[in-house]
Amino acid sequence: MDDATRISRRDLIGKLVAAATAVAAFAGLRARAKAGTIDQQTAHYVSHPTFGNTCSGCVHFISPDSCQIVAGTISPHGSCKYYSPKMP
Repeated sequence: MDDATRISRRDLIGKLVAAATAVAAFAGLRARAKAGTIDQQTAHYVSHPTFGNTCSGCVHFISPDSCQIVAGTISPHGSCKYYSPKMP
């Protein structure tokens, strides 16, 4: 192995710390998204359809009763201002 392909201990430790930090940050974001980040009042969530839009047809809906964006129990028949239709 020549000097150009060698990695120092300092570089290796730095890369391991960066990787661990990235994994922890990703796990935190995923947990936050799963728990919902916006309260229902702020999201203008209602438990009935609005303009034909329902949570069950939204990309953010997590069956049976959760949302990636809105906190709390979500009805599949509900709707909010963050509605985004699922792609067919």
